[in-house]
Amino acid sequence: MVTIDVKTIFCSFMHVTTLTTFFLLLSNNSSVHAATSTDTRQDDPLVGFNYALEVKEQVVGIFTTVGGIGSESEVINESSQKIPGRLIWHDVTLSKGVTSNLYLWTWRKQVEDGDMLGARRDFNIVMLNQVGEELARWNFSGGWPSKIAAPRRTQTEAMNAAVEEITIVHMGGYLQQPASGSCGQKGDGDGDGVCNDTDNCPVATNPGQADADIDGFGDECDACSNDANKTDPGSCGCGIADVDSDYDGAMDCVDLDDDNDGLSDQDEAKSGTDPLNPDTDGDGVEDGKDRCPLNNATGQDANADGCIDAIEGLSQVVQNIDLPGGTDNSLRSKIANAQTSIESGNTKAAIKKLKAFISQVKAQRGKKITEEDATTLIEYANNLIDALSI
Repeated sequence: MVTIDVKTIFCSFMHVTTLTTFFLLLSNNSSVHAATSTDTRQDDPLVGFNYALEVKEQVVGIFTTVGGIGSESEVINESSQKIPGRLIWHDVTLSKGVTSNLYLWTWRKQVEDGDMLGARRDFNIVMLNQVGEELARWNFSGGWPSKIAAPRRTQTEAMNAAVEEITIVHMGGYLQQPASGSCGQKGDGDGDGVCNDTDNCPVATNPGQADADIDGFGDECDACSNDANKTDPGSCGCGIADVDSDYDGAMDCVDLDDDNDGLSDQDEAKSGTDPLNPDTDGDGVEDGKDRCPLNNATGQDANADGCIDAIEGLSQVVQNIDLPGGTDNSLRSKIANAQTSIESGNTKAAIKKLKAFISQVKAQRGKKITEEDATTLIEYANNLIDALSI
């Protein structure tokens, strides 16, 4: 792999006439090298700095603005005194940057796909002076991008690799001290005798490097030290994955109806339907409205109740329409006669009676029977005829 000093990359960025040339340089980047210049003008705080983002010792982007580096403690009032409470690490935000490839977008995609174990990684923010030399370095652990945004407008194809803003949350960070002690330039941010590059929790003192779940994050930095898949309890707590199967904003562990079909997960478990599929039998009728949720009634369900049309159901459909007494009795009588024929094995007689039923419905269509109800009754009767004709 070819190694290019960030100073070289930075100077090219400041002088080349197109971003494309810069991207070609940046694509061969390596770790940021420490500054060796003694020119005090390069350390002038009034001069604009730029910041390199390093992940796994590789520079993956250079940005003009950085924010959120730092922490704060909740203040607890106790016995008229104020004492520090929970430590809060601020999210790091980098703006107006460029990257040589799609690394940052791929990193964000891991989070979108729910691969949090793979997405968490250590990263560094390196402050560069106006000639690209390193002035300061902050090291962070367990970071993952919570937000990324592209520029609103692009002027060249090279701008496809530009990044308007990226926000990275993390488990803690610190300003790397000048090279000293046995760790040298690697540093020992928490002062526990374990160098930063091998410390499984570089932001908290843990000389024993305890890691109960063997996930690479020391117990001092791991709020779920017995769950290798989580370092934070999240919504469901340690030991339970934070999964939102129906993407409704509620994790499965607290969502009583994961597929939003009107049936609780508990009821679906009892009925045998799929709690993650709103239409278990795939007939277009959601389980909560499907009278036969395990039977696909596609093409044989005139009244859309989820069941295959049957002679017993036709009489109920007529009753539900609430027709005038004479019309209701006449239609239900034809249905009863057809059912008697079916039960006796005389399918031809049953089909004849159903056709008589259809004729009466057509005669009353738009009169005593609405167009919509007539369509349903005729389709239902035809479905029965088709089934009897097989």
